[in-house]
Amino acid sequence: MTRCVPLQIRLEIRFQAGNVNISAIPIGAIVWKTDDPAVRRDLEHSYSRDLIPNRIGLNVTIRAVIDAPLILEILDDEHRISIASEESMQRAIKHPLTKPLFAPIRPPRQYCV
Repeated sequence: MTRCVPLQIRLEIRFQAGNVNISAIPIGAIVWKTDDPAVRRDLEHSYSRDLIPNRIGLNVTIRAVIDAPLILEILDDEHRISIASEESMQRAIKHPLTKPLFAPIRPPRQYCV
């Protein structure tokens, strides 16, 4: 079973000469990049198209059993990803998930992303 672990990434930021007054930013300061027109344009273009390239059919299974970890499994034709919660599932007291409650939110048998 695959476990997810946080990635530790070191990032180096470079600015074009004259675009930023580097001396005004103290060492260790938290810096946010709020906009990148080229990246924003590419992202907007990627979701504004009718045709979505590289569609992959996924089979998603969620197992929630009392006193067992919650398990999420995602499969495609070549890969399998499975992750489990660290804590066991507990019996729902106030809002248990029943079949009639679940039926309206059930996704289609095949969902492509």
